[in-house]
Amino acid sequence: MSKGDSVFSILAAGTTFGNQAAPLQQFTAGGPLRLGAYGLEEFRGNDSLNVTLGYLHHLFQLPSILGGKVMAGSWYEFGGAFQRFEHAHYLNDVSIGLVAETFVGPMVIGYSYGESGRNYLYFSIGRLF
Repeated sequence: MSKGDSVFSILAAGTTFGNQAAPLQQFTAGGPLRLGAYGLEEFRGNDSLNVTLGYLHHLFQLPSILGGKVMAGSWYEFGGAFQRFEHAHYLNDVSIGLVAETFVGPMVIGYSYGESGRNYLYFSIGRLF
């Protein structure tokens, strides 16, 4: 691991404790760093689990007027959103991408490959969280 490299993890879980949530109040999964091989908020439910583990390698520094670090990374994602934990069908995928700290916020170009050949190419500017 070089100076400036990062290891990261994300753990998110949620439950309605057996209650039925309204559609706009349900937990979601799908999209960058939340099962990126699937569409944005493709899965909805009363319970959810998301685990992401990844590594970012510092490539170079942008000129200060443009931003900060540019990094290449890879990460593994596991989880889903479902009606009840006891009936959960967990999904997983792997992702690669470039991440740049810019003056307009983080810029990400990524590709995710998941189960059954599902895959997604995405681009974002601004915060993912």
